[in-house]
Amino acid sequence: AYESNAVARDGWSRMSARNRTLASRDAITTSATVSGRRVYRLMATGFDNRAQAQAACRSVSASIRGCFVRQLSGQDRVQWSSRPQSTRLAMR
Repeated sequence: AYESNAVARDGWSRMSARNRTLASRDAITTSATVSGRRVYRLMATGFDNRAQAQAACRSVSASIRGCFVRQLSGQDRVQWSSRPQSTRLAMR
């Protein structure tokens, strides 16, 4: 996870500048408290389906350690998520 919203946004700027797939997407950050520390997760949004998001994840997997896809509830669209560490975790 990223240490601040600003660091996550900077990461998005660098990633999307290097990758055409991400450059056409919007990014959001979410925060959580983990072990008493506030951390931030970066997500690319606007994919029409899981396959599209998975293809985007594969296209950046060499430069991002820990990319996974998750579907949000209801009318929300598929999101691609990034965590700058080797562990991959997805919750359903």
